[in-house]
This record gives sequence, structure tokens and C-alpha cells, in this order.
Amino acid sequence: MDAVKELKYFFLVLFILAIVWLFTGGPFRPEATSGLFLKDPQGRRARDVQKGVDKITDTTRPDEDDTVEPKDDDAKEIPKDIVTLKRANARDTDINDEYIEIVAAKGNKNAVNISEWKIEGENGLDLKLGYGTYVYTPGISNPKENIFLEPGGKAIITTGYSPLGANFLINKCSGYLDQDKQFSPRLPRQCPLMEDEVLPEGLNDECLDFIEDISKCEILDTIPSYLNSACQSFLSEKVNYKSCVSLHRNDADFFGNEWRIFLSRSNELWKKSREQITLTDENGNLIDSIAY
Repeated sequence: MDAVKELKYFFLVLFILAIVWLFTGGPFRPEATSGLFLKDPQGRRARDVQKGVDKITDTTRPDEDDTVEPKDDDAKEIPKDIVTLKRANARDTDINDEYIEIVAAKGNKNAVNISEWKIEGENGLDLKLGYGTYVYTPGISNPKENIFLEPGGKAIITTGYSPLGANFLINKCSGYLDQDKQFSPRLPRQCPLMEDEVLPEGLNDECLDFIEDISKCEILDTIPSYLNSACQSFLSEKVNYKSCVSLHRNDADFFGNEWRIFLSRSNELWKKSREQITLTDENGNLIDSIAY
């Protein structure tokens, strides 16, 4: 009988413990799924090994709870390319001499496409700058290409019509195109001297003396009759814009950093005083403005 009582007592204790276990969470307690260890020794070992590898390879891995602060350099804004509008010769009343300038800062990181930009004055006209050609070629319809201002470059924007029928980028041969002083301001005279070119063999002293007297970008109105036929033929074929471009187009310094843009207007655009001119980009954002 004593054994039977003890067995009943044992089952009663188990029943009470089961009731307590169920009231304290039972199978839903975290400890029921955490295994035998409060912390995972394998995971800790893996992290210790990784730290050792990082130390050897001189690399670092932030802990899961760490936050990486951005460096000062990362927080700095990238500066925008700067383009400035200048009054230049806006007060002139002659449409061929009336011009303003757009200048790209030397510190710009990129070339700036100004083809779709617009200028507007007190008269309310907003005029697109338009497109141009990188290498003007006489006698053909020149391609219309995007106009990019390189860092430090500028565009001279004239009210009237282009004497060449196109907007164009200055090059080292452009001075040949301004024989009649038809550009304002004048095109730079940067053409190579004829005496510095590779001359054909057989030119006599009279011809060589004449060549040495030819100025930069000078086109000959007449060729002296005392020069022999070989000399006259050479001068006629080689002392001109087309030949200069053919010889020097691949030179590193062939292209200039100045565009000539013409708005093709028949009347002056800018007032002599109390004028405000604004420059906006293709989205209507203000780039710069001047008032005088």
C-alpha cells in the first residue's frame, strides 16, 4: 500500500508541475527553441575567425549594430558648371556690331551644351541660340551641330546675320575668312605663316622672297606677273582658307575656344539703357542675367 501511495503522490507532483509549465508559456517560451546554449558558440566562433582574417588583410567589417558616418568629402555638393552673361557691345545700334557674350568658367568640369538656351530682353523676345558647325567649309551647306562651351570658352552672340551663313567655331585658319573686316569683333589672325609651311622644291629666289613677305591669314588680291608660273600656281592654290584647313585640321591647336553665333535679326535687340537681358537653359531655368 505504501508503494501505491508513493506512486500516486509522484503523479500528482508531475501533474502540478505540468500545470505550472503551461501557465508560464509552455512550448511558446523562447527557451523552448533556443537549444542548449543561451548564445550560439558556432556563430561567435565564425565572427572571431572573420575578425582575424580582417586583421591580417587590413580590412574592416562594421558590426551589425555599427553605423558608418559619411566622410566630409562625400557630403560636399558637386559644383555646377558656371556660365556668365556679359554685356560686351550690347549698346551698339548697328546689328552687325551689336553683340553680347556668354563665358564658361575656366574651373568648369564639363563642356556645356548651350544650343537650346534662350536669351530675352525688355522687348519680350526669347531667342534660341541655335546650332553651329565645328569646321566651316565654304561652298556647301554646313552641318548644324550642338554648340558646346568648353571650360574657359565663350560665345559671341551677334544680333545680325552671319557673313558665312552659319554659326561656327573659331579655328587657326579662320582669319582668312575676315579679309573684308566683316566680323565684329574681328576674327583672330592665327594662321600659320606661309614661309613656315612645307614649300615645294624648285621655287626660285624671287618666289621665296615674295612668300616671306606674306602676312598671317593674308589672301592675295593679285599675284605679280614677274613671278614664274610655278610660283604663281603655288600661291593661287595654297594661300587660302581651304588649303590651310586641309593642312592643319589635325593639329592639336587647330580648334579655338570661341563660338560665333548670329541671331539673324534685322533690327537691334538691346536698348542703350534701362535694359535687362536674361539667359535661360532649355528647361527655362535662369542661368544668368545682366542689367544696365
